[in-house]
Amino acid sequence: MDDELKKKVSIGIVICCLALAIGITVKTYSGGGSGGGSAGPVQMLCVNPKCAQAYELSEKEFANIMSQNQGGGMMMPMETPVFKCTKCNEKSAYIAMKCEKCGNVFIPNYQNPQGFDKCPKCGFSKYEQESKEQK
Repeated sequence: MDDELKKKVSIGIVICCLALAIGITVKTYSGGGSGGGSAGPVQMLCVNPKCAQAYELSEKEFANIMSQNQGGGMMMPMETPVFKCTKCNEKSAYIAMKCEKCGNVFIPNYQNPQGFDKCPKCGFSKYEQESKEQK
């Protein structure tokens, strides 16, 4: 296999893995859990200062956006995909999480695996809470 083909195959594998990771994250942390049922709405947060809207997309709306490739595009490892905001129409929205304690919508910190879901407003982390309960 020549180097150019290897590079294309590698990029394809990375994109597929990232899409799978995003899907698992959305299902797990938007209320879907391991129940096998509906994952529920997908939280989104626009980082455009003129907009700064937090909103929800239904599973169907999110799947439609993903299939149209409005979000994502070419992603590098450890990057989260950027989506077109449904409010301001700019490519400035990210998959977000809604704090179970205070309701704040925020972008998870994937650079910190133990505290990726820690709310910047109140400090609550479902991951940390579940870890403490298991001990």
